[in-house]
Amino acid sequence: MEDVTKKRSTTIYRLKTKRLILRPLRESDATRIFELCNNDVIYKSLLTMPHPYTMDDARNKITKDTQKFETGEKYCFAITFKENDELIGIIDITNNQKFRFGEIGFWLDNTLWNKGIMTEATQAVVHFGFKTLKLHKLIIKAYVNNFGSIKVAEKCGFIKEGTIKECYYVHGKYQDLFIFGLTEDDYDTNIKR
Repeated sequence: MEDVTKKRSTTIYRLKTKRLILRPLRESDATRIFELCNNDVIYKSLLTMPHPYTMDDARNKITKDTQKFETGEKYCFAITFKENDELIGIIDITNNQKFRFGEIGFWLDNTLWNKGIMTEATQAVVHFGFKTLKLHKLIIKAYVNNFGSIKVAEKCGFIKEGTIKECYYVHGKYQDLFIFGLTEDDYDTNIKR
């Protein structure tokens, strides 16, 4: 499921699925990230994102996420179709080796919603988190009204573990947040079925 290449003694990963390639961000992705992140539909579904989103925001994201990728602190992948290298979304996973814990976050071009793309990308990152990074627990956070992210979490085997009431003040009001969790043991059990 993954193609591994070396860069500066740090392993850089590319994940492949049936339709997708998940690869590290590149400087050339800045314009596409800028275009997609200036969409109110995407902005309103995310926990944290500057608004309005600028080209400097896109460049800074690429720089910071590339540094974290190279150190293994967090793996941020551009989601692309195999036949086209253009970024259509982003998925990332934090890598807390001390506690063997990771958090997955994602967004996708809203014109591509409801096609199974994000579920496919998330399944690849879950596999990567458990089998490559050797994490024990993964979580996904979603606003309680972010039905797309909730559906992705559930389709990938995550279980709703709780609600954090009025967790963030965004979009002019306090937002409740669902926490979804999946352990390595539950993942392995589901795969064997």
